[in-house]
Amino acid sequence: MKNRWRHLLTGLAFASCIAMLAPACVVRARGHVRTRGVVVVDDTNPPPAPRYVTPARRAGYVWARGHWEFRGGKWVWMAGHWERARGGNHWVPGHWEKRGARYHWIAGRWQAGGGAAPAGGGVVVRDHRAPRGPMIAPPARRAENPGARAGYVWVTGRWNWKGNKWVWMAGHWERARTGYRWAPGRWQLRGGVYVWVEGSWQAAPAGGGGGGVVVRDHRAPKPLPYPTSAPPARRAENHAARAGYVWATGRWNWKGGKWMWMPGHWERARAGRKWTAGRWERRGNRYVWVAGRWEAGVQVRDHRKPKPDEPNPRKNTKVKAHRAPGH
Repeated sequence: MKNRWRHLLTGLAFASCIAMLAPACVVRARGHVRTRGVVVVDDTNPPPAPRYVTPARRAGYVWARGHWEFRGGKWVWMAGHWERARGGNHWVPGHWEKRGARYHWIAGRWQAGGGAAPAGGGVVVRDHRAPRGPMIAPPARRAENPGARAGYVWVTGRWNWKGNKWVWMAGHWERARTGYRWAPGRWQLRGGVYVWVEGSWQAAPAGGGGGGVVVRDHRAPKPLPYPTSAPPARRAENHAARAGYVWATGRWNWKGGKWMWMPGHWERARAGRKWTAGRWERRGNRYVWVAGRWEAGVQVRDHRKPKPDEPNPRKNTKVKAHRAPGH
């Protein structure tokens, strides 16, 4: 029993000694430790002073400045980079924070809120991305004199925003549409940015009005494929006779909505046939061309001159046989 109490008292005395000495024991970490993505570095090797680089401004982005990282037992500088801006949010830069005897790395991050920058710094973003359009009014339109064109409407030229500057675009013709009016395009200011509203065809209101160009089909009427009026008198043609041919007199032809003269020509004669000249014939409200043709009738004799090496068919030339004497 005495031995049992002796062992118990010895254990309590040893535990009390350990408890008294524990506050005097300090364990210092050398190097750095990573815990769940958070970098911790011993205070005996603090990070160097940060380098401040101010790059040129870039629309639609926020500059995340560079910082020091502890790698392989030494500090390594990590250059900054651009972060795409987020409207209504602010960027909180990363930084080293000392907590007791250690440095903890707090990574940069986006935080909601578009008001004043939070305590400890940060970049407030109010959507500084490049606007999708110009913020200054376009210059006055240039004068254009296209003239008139039947069946078309002139769409005036306009200024176009390209490459962060105004560029002139010449006008063009649009084919007219019956019963519609052309509403020209225009630049319209919306939220501090000029937006181009395309021109369009709109139904013309009764009695006109409403702006734009009202089209009542001013297109030139398509030419009729046939004439409705009699052709002009035939032109006189002087041609010499030609053996073996018949003269087909010239005539008026209807083409492109107007009369055009076509001179006559020679037709080779055909034995036993006669040539009937063509003519314009009225049928209803139009004139129809009846083409010339060969018909059976007056016999046409071949008046061609015989070739030098062929006998003349009109002469019944008899060839006498010249026999040698004695036969």
